[in-house]
Amino acid sequence: MAMQHIREYPSASHAMGISAWNAQPLMEEVMVSMGIFLLFTVFPVPCLHRCNCHYFQEEDAKVFNCTAVNLTSMPETVQNETTWITLSENNIQAITSSYKYIQNITHLDLRQMKLETISWKFVDDIVESMSLKYLNLADNFLRVLPNQVLQMKFVREFYISGNPYECNCHTIWMKDWLHNLTKSGSNQSVVDFEQAKCSEHSSLMPGKPLYELDAELMGCIPVPSPFKQVIPTSAAVLLIALVTALTILNWELIKYTLFMTFGVSINDDDPEDLLKMDYDCFLLNR
Repeated sequence: MAMQHIREYPSASHAMGISAWNAQPLMEEVMVSMGIFLLFTVFPVPCLHRCNCHYFQEEDAKVFNCTAVNLTSMPETVQNETTWITLSENNIQAITSSYKYIQNITHLDLRQMKLETISWKFVDDIVESMSLKYLNLADNFLRVLPNQVLQMKFVREFYISGNPYECNCHTIWMKDWLHNLTKSGSNQSVVDFEQAKCSEHSSLMPGKPLYELDAELMGCIPVPSPFKQVIPTSAAVLLIALVTALTILNWELIKYTLFMTFGVSINDDDPEDLLKMDYDCFLLNR
């Protein structure tokens, strides 16, 4: 029996004073305990600035957490392979440039930062990478969202409420955007769209939810672009000139065909001119 136990289990178990009989259950218990520990443990990693960096095993996410550390600007760098960034409750009033690391981020939390403006370069980097799944811009001082949000259909969880939006004819597009998101089949989801409202000091419809804005009541009449007006006009002129040229050319061919077939000249055309046309056609065909 002893020889059978040694063949079934490592002999090292005997060296540790563990019988072959109870070695397997004990090892299984240890492995289960270690698995639970690894699943729910947050592993700290070296970090920059005054922030807290850690790794979530459960989400397979490297988190760069700089919550409430009095930052006044975006960090220039983050830890390599960072996928989650939390910068909430800081004093970052403007994002004025782009950052290479943003292209790898899947979760971006910018809540309560006193944020007033966001650079189009910064948003373009997000749009180009298409990796962002969570974006929180709630409770800032944004008066209008960057219009590139229309291209962020890859963002699954989006928060925009708590901002003093200026509702006028230049920002009416946000209403159409939110309205389209409510349609079935849209991947993008603005979780708190019902709480996104016009500022109480907005020039039009103060306190009104963005998705309920009415362009007609606001007096927002679509104005055609001058560029769009020039293009059709130029195209029309070109088309008229082309039709005129073809008409003149075809008329000459019609007169030539009538003369050669029936000997009929129109508008007192000189028969010699028509014969000359025939001679020119003969030379051309050769």
